[in-house]
Amino acid sequence: MFDLVLEAARGVVRRKGANRFSPPELYEEALKSYPDLKKNSFMARVIACTPNHNSYKHHASKRDYLSYLGPGVYSLNDQYKEKQPSPNEIVVKNIINTKEETV
Repeated sequence: MFDLVLEAARGVVRRKGANRFSPPELYEEALKSYPDLKKNSFMARVIACTPNHNSYKHHASKRDYLSYLGPGVYSLNDQYKEKQPSPNEIVVKNIINTKEETV
């Protein structure tokens, strides 16, 4: 379920275009893929993925996907953000796709 928290956070950041979200936003995102997901279980995993949250000490997961920014506000840690292609990678990909279409 920890991977589900990470994927939900990535999905919310992608959709909003900002790296700030609430646990209910993560839960709603996760429900899209897992409609039977238990809210309390998911919310506990969110805290278990947030080392700077006061209640993290009660969880043994040792995941560090999220940062707690204040009451109800979290962010995805940089090392877990989706990698954005550089402008050079986009140009190279477009050149390759164009060559494949002409062949």
